[in-house]
Amino acid sequence: IWHDLLDQYSRNHHHRQNSDWITEVGKYKEGLENLREEVEEAVKFVNEHTPTDSHSIVVSSNHDQALARWVREVDGRKDPVNAEFWFELGLMLIRSTHKTPGGIDYEDAFIHYSKNKNLAKENVRFLKEGENFVLSDVAYGHHGHKGPNGAGGTTKNLSTLGVKVTKGHSHTAEIIDGCYSGGTSASPMVYEGGGPSSHTNSHVLQYANGKRAIVFIINGRYCLPRPKKELPQV
Repeated sequence: IWHDLLDQYSRNHHHRQNSDWITEVGKYKEGLENLREEVEEAVKFVNEHTPTDSHSIVVSSNHDQALARWVREVDGRKDPVNAEFWFELGLMLIRSTHKTPGGIDYEDAFIHYSKNKNLAKENVRFLKEGENFVLSDVAYGHHGHKGPNGAGGTTKNLSTLGVKVTKGHSHTAEIIDGCYSGGTSASPMVYEGGGPSSHTNSHVLQYANGKRAIVFIINGRYCLPRPKKELPQV
């Protein structure tokens, strides 16, 4: 199960909203501006880490959804590095618009592009927003950014759904009743500024009997080094 597969660092809306032009200059200097490459590298990473006898489920997440937000909010004509990608995605989304009982809707840009370009292997499945995936009575379709009745999601309010949930989003390992939350697979974030943080490299595992556990990665290890066996004396 994959959450927030796409970081979208190359064109992050927080940098844009905060007018962080210094970070934008840094991305230019380091060659970190190409959003198409970032999208394709994200899917390639899943492909490479999904064995042929396994399946990967990509949960609809706020970072992945930020790709459509970029298309909606940014004037791509002013972004030479990504202008072609912006126009291409915009046309895809325009063509995907359709009427629903609640109004006009359109495809998720990240999922739509990945499928149209056949980026993912056959054993990689993308969940649309609101689509669930259940494994041994545990719901995996909630990333965690959206909660009940339009509220923002938290481990606490998603524990009240009446079903077991395994989620991500908060970057913090938590267990509240039947809701388990994993941490991140990322390095410490710059925005944390070196302050105290509950964010950890941690993952939720589910065993064949349906029981779950949270495993922490500390200094690159998930367990203590195994003691070396001494060879018998000859």
